[in-house]
Amino acid sequence: MSKNITTTRSRAAKAAAKQEDNLFEHFCELMVRVLLALEEEELAADVGWHMICHHPYCAEVDAAWKLVKIQTDKVAELKPRSANEKLLHRMASLMSCAVSADCMKVLEASRAHAVRYMQKADKDLSAAVRDLADEGRLGIEQMLEHASARSCENKSTRHLPLAA
Repeated sequence: MSKNITTTRSRAAKAAAKQEDNLFEHFCELMVRVLLALEEEELAADVGWHMICHHPYCAEVDAAWKLVKIQTDKVAELKPRSANEKLLHRMASLMSCAVSADCMKVLEASRAHAVRYMQKADKDLSAAVRDLADEGRLGIEQMLEHASARSCENKSTRHLPLAA
């Protein structure tokens, strides 16, 4: 007599697993968009496009930051269901604030919160999630560095928010 045991996952379990995968994947996409926006900004600065354009940004840089904002909103809409997701969700919310910041103090506060979240993050979190969240923190720091450099050049904060 053989005992065949069949296990099936409930729809709720499948949805929860898909949700977690989606949040991780969407955050990965967010980080790609942040890196591309930062590269566009550096390219524009190297070529001198900010001198040619009538405003501090060229269209490509504006578009790149708008895509970052759209992606941060997409990640922020997802509801975290685990500690791993909660950390990524918080970092996405901070990145949304950083991209939408209209003054340097908001960017600095976003960076400070990101550092605090990483320090307080549970040590039992997935290594991949911790690394990805740390990339988010680094992305916020780079946004702050770029905004600081531009504000020194322009003697104003007209370039904020990044995703104007």
